[in-house]
Amino acid sequence: IDELWGECPPATAAKTVQVHISRLRKALAADDIVLTREHGYELRVAPEQVDAHRFERLVAEGRDRVAAKEPDAAIELLERALALWRGRPFADLTDEPFAQRESSRLEDVRVTALEQLFEAKLALGRHAEVVSPLEGLIAEHPYRERLHAQLMLALYRSDRQADALQAYQNARRRLVEELGIEPGAQLRELEQAVLAQDPTLALPVPVAPRPEAEIPVPPEPEPPPAAGARRLVSIVFVDLVGSTGLAERLDPESMHALLDRFTDRCSEVIERHGGSVEGFVGDAVVGVFGQTEVHEDDALRAV
Repeated sequence: IDELWGECPPATAAKTVQVHISRLRKALAADDIVLTREHGYELRVAPEQVDAHRFERLVAEGRDRVAAKEPDAAIELLERALALWRGRPFADLTDEPFAQRESSRLEDVRVTALEQLFEAKLALGRHAEVVSPLEGLIAEHPYRERLHAQLMLALYRSDRQADALQAYQNARRRLVEELGIEPGAQLRELEQAVLAQDPTLALPVPVAPRPEAEIPVPPEPEPPPAAGARRLVSIVFVDLVGSTGLAERLDPESMHALLDRFTDRCSEVIERHGGSVEGFVGDAVVGVFGQTEVHEDDALRAV
């Protein structure tokens, strides 16, 4: 309740939470995942059932393979980890402090995973294919010196020594002008190595890029459905009278059972008469009639 409403919860706060928990259990189709614990609830899931946990495990395993100089295995693990990424985490909860912290943390892990992936590809001589992704990631994270170093090395190995030196100057100018600091020792030493054409920058044995390693092209998004003709619809709004008082008298499990019976019965009647359940407001059920060709009195019959 504190997380949802802060210092000004509504009088129906406890009942509303019970309604949401009841629907969550129904959506998960399991009684042993959301458990009642005194005056609260526990969500019990195994780590592998949470994509963020799988993501971090794969990233850690990929990092270990990079350290063990097993770039092929590292790439497989890191690409599997990054394939779980579906956009910024908690994008629909950007105003919540807990979501902001966790979103930033996971974003940092994602960038670290990409750094490890680039490291593995550079070790296999796949420098040409990482130049463009590195430039894009540097635009998003301009202060991560490791990315600048990887870009310099990828450009140098692609016979673009002048571009590699320019990449260093771009990084230095950004750090000096915006943060007032010079690049770190690793980046400065890499610039000197590029200037001297240090043979240690080259791969001991050139490895040709594998054909299957090409960056996949995402499928074209499906076009949005065409807008249908306008039609008059009827809305049926069904509320459970006196539920606030019931929530105060009943234990949570009994209240959940009552709410389940209420929503199931309302949904069954609405759908049997040609309507569709379009949403829930508190403990109320909202049905819509007229989205398809139905008899104009169907809504009244449902009522």
